[in-house]
Amino acid sequence: MWRFGGLRRRALLRVVWRSCVRDEVLGRSAELAYFFLLSIFPLLLVLTAVLGQMVGEGSDLRGSLFDYLQAVIPDPAAFRLIRDNLVEIGNARGGKLSLGILLAVWASSRGVDAIGRGLACAYESRYVRPLWARKAISVALALSFTILVAVGLVIVFYGGAITRTVAGRLDYGGSFLLQAWSWLQRPLAVIFVLFAFDLLYNFAAGGLRRRGLRWFTPGAIAGVAVWLLASFALKLYLSQVAVYTRVYGSLGAVIILLLWFYLTGLAILVGGEVNAAILGAENGEHRGEKSGVA
Repeated sequence: MWRFGGLRRRALLRVVWRSCVRDEVLGRSAELAYFFLLSIFPLLLVLTAVLGQMVGEGSDLRGSLFDYLQAVIPDPAAFRLIRDNLVEIGNARGGKLSLGILLAVWASSRGVDAIGRGLACAYESRYVRPLWARKAISVALALSFTILVAVGLVIVFYGGAITRTVAGRLDYGGSFLLQAWSWLQRPLAVIFVLFAFDLLYNFAAGGLRRRGLRWFTPGAIAGVAVWLLASFALKLYLSQVAVYTRVYGSLGAVIILLLWFYLTGLAILVGGEVNAAILGAENGEHRGEKSGVA
């Protein structure tokens, strides 16, 4: 796929732009933002349950998780909204926890189903799976995401402690191992995100037999790049022009969070459009674009 199906870079950008307009990516991103907002707090409750005592009151992982969220979320008010809810739901027990898990699975599966419809439109494949198959795949992907995020958090937050323990038992190479971990920590987090994007591109939409499994695709790279750039731009804008609290009052944090989820959904769908354009070129579509003809 890194040959772009024979398309030149400018031709690929033109195809992706036209496909985004044709497939109404902006409108579908708004649909995804709704489901992301609906599932974020139950998902945090599930993560709290999965991580167990490691995210308990006063644990180092809780503080690391807050630091990570603060670095990723583009606005302090939106971060405080999530942090306060995470502290509150972290103390949930019994029925509240079970309800949170059910809500997280339901909302996340609906979001995955919406992503599948958007990607099916991008791939120009019929989204005709039976209802039970769609729900089963959506729930499986939602659970896979939960496990992926939990494993990623443990590796990123506890990888340093594990590396120091291993390095302390080595007579030679301990310092190199510590230095290697300092280099690999951030790229490892990016790899987890890339894997999550490609997990969606492979399984959320139909037509897997025709497309085949593809990992670390140009679409995933483009989607993550769009997500990071859009998040940075939103954070920069909010730091310079903070008008949401004046217009929306106490709902400003929710509006900002919803806008960030909108950009996240947009990044996922744009990455899917990139992969779809390359796969279409591989199948002989966009013939005029290969020679530079619009």
